[in-house]
Amino acid sequence: MRMVGRVLAARNARLGRPLGEKDLEDLAQDVLVIVWRKLSQYAGQAPLDAWVYRICVYELLNAMRRSGKKIRMVPFDESTPEPVAPPEDPAEERSLDTFLKHLAPREAEVIRLRHVEGLNLREVGEVLGISASSAKTHYYRGLDKLRDLVRQRTEENE
Repeated sequence: MRMVGRVLAARNARLGRPLGEKDLEDLAQDVLVIVWRKLSQYAGQAPLDAWVYRICVYELLNAMRRSGKKIRMVPFDESTPEPVAPPEDPAEERSLDTFLKHLAPREAEVIRLRHVEGLNLREVGEVLGISASSAKTHYYRGLDKLRDLVRQRTEENE
């Protein structure tokens, strides 16, 4: 359970540090109480640390909503990204980050938040300061571009 404080601190930092150190300590205690109370609901379908991680994320977002603090995000450059040279290492060629470099920054961040951070589209919109429908639009546009890139790479390799 030592991970709770680290997860909250890391997520808070990624979101622009909307909560102070004292708020994070209080939140970590609250999360531990929630985990303890809900432990009987843990079904074992995912690792325990993944289950606790999701509770941390939801409680951090709830704490930010309650405090009224805004997320400070770096503005995105909506211009079309320049083509990236194919990587030398074949394992790197198949990594998500390699493909995300080919997308517009907003699309790449929405997909990263959705699939790497595990947020739903409403939460992604809150983090980025856009509506859920805008997040959904960026998400599906990005997925379409990723499908085309993967298809193109597959055809090149055959």
